[in-house]
Amino acid sequence: MQTSASYDTHQHAEMEGFRTDFPPEILALVERVRGFIRETVPDVEERIYKGRCAAGYHDKRSGCFCGLWIEEKRVYLTFPKGEFLPDPEGLLRSSGKQMNYVTLRPGAAFPEDALFHLLVAALLFGAT
Repeated sequence: MQTSASYDTHQHAEMEGFRTDFPPEILALVERVRGFIRETVPDVEERIYKGRCAAGYHDKRSGCFCGLWIEEKRVYLTFPKGEFLPDPEGLLRSSGKQMNYVTLRPGAAFPEDALFHLLVAALLFGAT
C-alpha cells in the first residue's frame, strides 16, 4: 500500500518493495533479518524507503526503533538511538552520531540473542 511519496508500508511482506538485484546470499540474509524483526515485534510496521535498499521499523508506542540497510556484501541493522542501548556483546558500531548499527554478513554467525535484546531495548527506550 503506498502511503507517501517516500516509502511503502507493509505489515508482512516478502521481498516486495525491496530491490531484488542483490546477490542471493544477501537477499536471504535480508529475509532472515526481516523475519526475525517480525517475530520479535509481531505488530511492527515496515516502511520500505525510496531506492528500495532500506527500511524503517515502527511501533505505535516507540516510533521508529530500528532500520535495515542493504549493500552488496552486507546488511546493517540500524538503531536511531543506539548510543543509549545496552550492548553487552559489543555488536553496535557508531556512525558518529546517534545512529548505531550492527553489521551482518552472509555466512557469518547470526547473533540472535544479542539482536533480540537490542530490539527489545530499542522498543523500550522509544516508548519512554
